[in-house]
Amino acid sequence: RAGRGNPVYRPPRHRGAHGAADIARRCIRLAAWSLEKHPIVLCQVPSTWETLLPAWSFLWSVMVRDYYDYTGDLDFVRWAYPWMVKNLRGAANFTDSRGLFSAPFWNMFDWTGIDDGHASVTHNSLFAIGAADAAITIGEAIGDTEHLPWLRQYREQLRKAVEGLWDAERGAYPDAVRDDGTLSPKTSVHTAFLALLYDAAPEERRERLLDIILNPGEGVTRLGSPFAAMYQFEALEKCGKIDAILNAIREYYRPMVDSGATTVWESFPSGTTGSGGFPTRSHTHAWSSAPIHFLNRIVLGIVPENPGGTMARVSPWITGLTWAKGASALAGGVVSVDWRLDNDTLHITAVAPERVSLRYAPNPTHDGLRVVFNGKAIP
Repeated sequence: RAGRGNPVYRPPRHRGAHGAADIARRCIRLAAWSLEKHPIVLCQVPSTWETLLPAWSFLWSVMVRDYYDYTGDLDFVRWAYPWMVKNLRGAANFTDSRGLFSAPFWNMFDWTGIDDGHASVTHNSLFAIGAADAAITIGEAIGDTEHLPWLRQYREQLRKAVEGLWDAERGAYPDAVRDDGTLSPKTSVHTAFLALLYDAAPEERRERLLDIILNPGEGVTRLGSPFAAMYQFEALEKCGKIDAILNAIREYYRPMVDSGATTVWESFPSGTTGSGGFPTRSHTHAWSSAPIHFLNRIVLGIVPENPGGTMARVSPWITGLTWAKGASALAGGVVSVDWRLDNDTLHITAVAPERVSLRYAPNPTHDGLRVVFNGKAIP
C-alpha cells in the first residue's frame, strides 16, 4: 500500500540516501491509476478506504516533478504528464466563487490546530498552485503545447484568489473561508511558508511572511509534525535562511534523541496527536525524515544542479562545526564529501563518478577563510 503522504515525502527526499528511483515510479503509477475512478488522486492506494485528501493529491504532482528533477527521466514523466493534467482538471471542478479550491474532503495538512474543517481551506489552494507549477515544469520539459495555457491560467486564478484572502490588518492569511462565508479568525505558519515556497505572495510581503515563520506570535498555529516541517524548510532554504533550518532541526528532533529514539516520530508532542506529552502515534514514520534531505544539502553542501544529477555544486555550510563527512546518492552516482576546518583553512574533498561534474561554490560561512577544494586553493 502507498499512503500518499509517505511516498510524496519519501522517494523524492530520501533518494539522496538510497537512490531507489524505482520506488518513486511505482508510487507515482499507483496513485495515477486512482484517477480512473476519482476526481483527484486518492490519498492511499490500493485501498478500500477511498478517502480524498487534497494536500496529498496536489503533492503527488509535485512528486512527479521531483522525480524528474532527480532522474531526468523524460520518458516516464511524459507518461505521467496526462495524469498530472487530469488531477488538476479534476481539482478545477471544485472551485468556489472566489476562485479557490473548495471541496468537502479531508482537508488536513498537519497534525495541528489549523482551522481546516471547511471546504475552502487556504493551504489546499496553495498546494494546488504548487501542483500547477509542477505540471507546467513537466509540460515545458516534454514540449507540450496543448495543456500549458490552461495550466498557467488555472495557476493564476488560484494565485489571485489566495491574494484576495490576505488580511492586511492582521498581516496574515486566514486558515480558511468558513462555510458561512466568513474568513477564519485563525492563522498559521503553514500558509506563510507555503505562500513563499510556491511564489503565491508578492515580493514585498516576503519579510512579513518570514517573520510569521520564524517568530510566530500568540495565536498563530505552529507545526504539529515533522512532515509539515519539510515544506517549512524548503521555503526557508529558498529564502536563504539556512541557519534557521539547522536551528529548527535541533529544536524538533532533539526531544526524539533525548528520549532514546532510533527512528523518527510521526508527530511532535505539541501536535494534536501528542496529547501535550509523549507522541501517541507512529514512532517510525518516513514522512518525518527531513534531516536526511537537508543535512546532506546543507552540512555536506551537495546540491544537484540539473535533472539527472550529472552536475552538482559543493558548498558546505559550516556554522558551528569543524568537520563533516558523508555522501549523497545522485541519479548520476554517489557523491561523497569530507571537509574539515583547520584554523583559517577549509579543506574540502569531494569525490564523484566520472559522469558527474562537481564545482565548488562559496557561501557566507566561508568568508575570511582560505578554501582548498580537492587539493587546489580557491582564488
